[in-house]
Amino acid sequence: MQPRSRRTLPLAIILLLALAATAYYIVKHQPPESAPLVTSSPNAPLLSRPSPTPSPSPAPETSAASSEQTPVPVARPAAVTPAEIPKEIAGRPVINVYEDVSLDQIPTGHKAINFRTLEGLDSTAELEGVVLNENGLQLDPTFMAGEGPHMGIFTSPPAEPEFLVNAAGPQWKENLPQGTTLQIEFSFSLDQQNWTEWYPVEVDPHSDPAQFYPDGRPNPNFGFTIGTLVIPGTGTERYSYYRYRAILSSEINGASPTLTDLRLTYMDSTGLN
Repeated sequence: MQPRSRRTLPLAIILLLALAATAYYIVKHQPPESAPLVTSSPNAPLLSRPSPTPSPSPAPETSAASSEQTPVPVARPAAVTPAEIPKEIAGRPVINVYEDVSLDQIPTGHKAINFRTLEGLDSTAELEGVVLNENGLQLDPTFMAGEGPHMGIFTSPPAEPEFLVNAAGPQWKENLPQGTTLQIEFSFSLDQQNWTEWYPVEVDPHSDPAQFYPDGRPNPNFGFTIGTLVIPGTGTERYSYYRYRAILSSEINGASPTLTDLRLTYMDSTGLN
């Protein structure tokens, strides 16, 4: 019996198999084409450098003392919208408790009048039984002879704001001796011919400006009486003009109320409806 001869693979086939295995290994371990090139060279661009893994910082220790000093947030009251403002009180169309509406949400304008220096005062205003002097606006002494009561009225000319308005409100400084009163009122119009009735301003019972804010800053409203906001009609009508008047009265001869400063705020709050 002749011995069985061993079969040997040709050298070319062995080389092909080796090349195939090498190619498979390269493809298997090649990084994806989209992977960014990462280098640790100090001159490499910042985005190419490997970012160090941040070590977790230990949580701050809290003690019972520090937790007691943490201020508790105070909940703000809900904003009052025009729909919630009472349109009548005891049959009168009086107006307003507009307490917590942010004025930066609605078109708003301002006007300031100083009755001592006449700054901001229109020369066409009507004065009936009142005078302007170094003290401010007062009852005319020549009309106060004889028995009282005595009354005088200052009426502003029509003012045309830069936008249509549906509400206005004042702040003022006054001096009221015993037996005297001061009343501020507003009226509105579209054409300066047809005016609404005069709406009296009530003193806001919730406002008593302190001399300083809680953070220590001076309060520019200190010393002013804060009036409520007048909203005529249903609050949805807008007007091109407004005017105001101050009614001074006294029941005592020789005594007069004094109006020294007046700040007016007018606005269009219909967008909040």
